[in-house]
Amino acid sequence: MIEGGFEEDFSTFLPGDCGHAIKKYNYGALDIDWKVCKTNTAPKTAMRGPGQVQGSFIAESVIEAVAGRLGLQPELVRERNFHDISSLEKYFPKGSVGEPEGYTLPSIWARLKASARWEEREQEVEKFNESNIWSKRGIAMIPIIYINPSASKSAMVSVFADGSIVIETAGVEIGQGLHTKVRQAACYALNKLFPSGRGLDVSRFRIVQMDSISVANSGVTSSSTTSEGCSQAVTEACAILVERLTPLYKQCQDAAPDGEVKWEDLVSKAIFAVDLKVHHRYVPKQFHYLNYAAAASEVEINLLTGETEVVATDIVFDCGKSLNPAVDIGQVEGAFVQGIGFFVTEGVQLTEDGKEMAEGTWDYKVPTVDTIMKRFHVELYNSATLKDRILSSKSAGEAPKLLAGSVHSALRKAIVAARKQRSTWASSTLPFIKDVNDFRLDPPASMDRVKKLCGFDNVELYLATK
Repeated sequence: MIEGGFEEDFSTFLPGDCGHAIKKYNYGALDIDWKVCKTNTAPKTAMRGPGQVQGSFIAESVIEAVAGRLGLQPELVRERNFHDISSLEKYFPKGSVGEPEGYTLPSIWARLKASARWEEREQEVEKFNESNIWSKRGIAMIPIIYINPSASKSAMVSVFADGSIVIETAGVEIGQGLHTKVRQAACYALNKLFPSGRGLDVSRFRIVQMDSISVANSGVTSSSTTSEGCSQAVTEACAILVERLTPLYKQCQDAAPDGEVKWEDLVSKAIFAVDLKVHHRYVPKQFHYLNYAAAASEVEINLLTGETEVVATDIVFDCGKSLNPAVDIGQVEGAFVQGIGFFVTEGVQLTEDGKEMAEGTWDYKVPTVDTIMKRFHVELYNSATLKDRILSSKSAGEAPKLLAGSVHSALRKAIVAARKQRSTWASSTLPFIKDVNDFRLDPPASMDRVKKLCGFDNVELYLATK
């Protein structure tokens, strides 16, 4: 059941997006019946990974319930239920999986286990819990499979008499590095005109904010793929310019004593002979593709207060051949921290008539500087060249937010450790401790929820054993 609010907004998209994220494990048989309900609350709109964040959480809840019932570590159950190529192609849209060598999740999982020192840290966490009464730690590792819709985008590239190059794209820069990637893509594509020599510097390229007249039918800036769609549209537009300028370039090269052709000289000759403005639309051949990644997070909880702390996080994220590693690592880090907000601090409380009670950060707790983990390591996994992808790359905008589920799973493990300890103090007749794994931790895992699940009377029970 999905609470849709009093009007449609984004709610009708949630079943599909949520379902894709749930399918990251091979369940063998899976049947989901979604109902979007009209209620008296505010409608649910889109915010970075809508539906897929919730779907990934549901999938992890299933794994943790199975692991708890069987007495196994969740990571072992996760690993045993990874897809192979045949099941992946069965669960996800046709063409989205790509070539078999592009399925990198098993390799990413193994890489993260090694780089995060998984087995050693599991033992370290166990020793910490044995030697600390009022603090407990948990460490968890989760994978994600995120489906991206490829974006058809248009662009306009104009060369002016002074040699400057102005680009207009069908995307809005909202901090995701779109302009940086587009400028780099344009420079790379236009420099193919120069087989030797210095070529053009990226500083010659200027991007102006688009409008719906010059770049018509631009669509929305969303779904993580706007940057790459715009980059490809600009790349193909620049390729047309290269084709137009190549005959004139060869003439200038033959006339030049050293064979070097300056850009300004080429433009001055081309300005009245060649159309130096190109409008082009990129249409993707592959309309969906998959992101793969994994994250390991270690947390610590205070049994007396319910406070939580994220000690460390390690991430391995498949960006293909990243268009800009600095931008993409920043996107991974930012999305993950936003995900910590969803899974740990940000809870929406409503009155009986459906009105939101929060009027600001006094009531609604977004992540702050002291929420971020003490150690944060992000590695971009350079997968094999992806011939059907834009410059062999993959996006890094929304998918990393799902990885913050590793923090939630680690908190659950820490709570299990606290409940095991409590069971040694209390009578086994208490229903609270009959099964230390039998509890529900809804996001956000706030202080009050953590404290309640660990027990309000731990101090009294402890003192009673002395």
